[in-house]
Amino acid sequence: MLTDYHLHLRTDDVGKAEDAFTQANVTRYLEAAEAKDIAELGVSEHLYRFTEALELWRHPYWESQARDDLDAYCEFVRTTPLKLGIEADYIRGAEDRTASLL
Repeated sequence: MLTDYHLHLRTDDVGKAEDAFTQANVTRYLEAAEAKDIAELGVSEHLYRFTEALELWRHPYWESQARDDLDAYCEFVRTTPLKLGIEADYIRGAEDRTASLL
């Protein structure tokens, strides 16, 4: 069984979460997966895109990218056939806070 657990609904060219986290976008991915005989998909958005990530690290890039709500993302993905995931960076000294957030 082929799977792909590393896809992003919100790409760099999509400005807002509400434009990316849509059933139409999910359907587009599911149709592409079916055409390639991929049986299961998982989404793994970058943690730095969520405002909650700023509790872990106040890096300038993260501050410029953190616009989405983590709970809203999780709630949306749970309404789809996609597996829910996060692509999280390792931040030395923030392990406990990262674990709590996730």
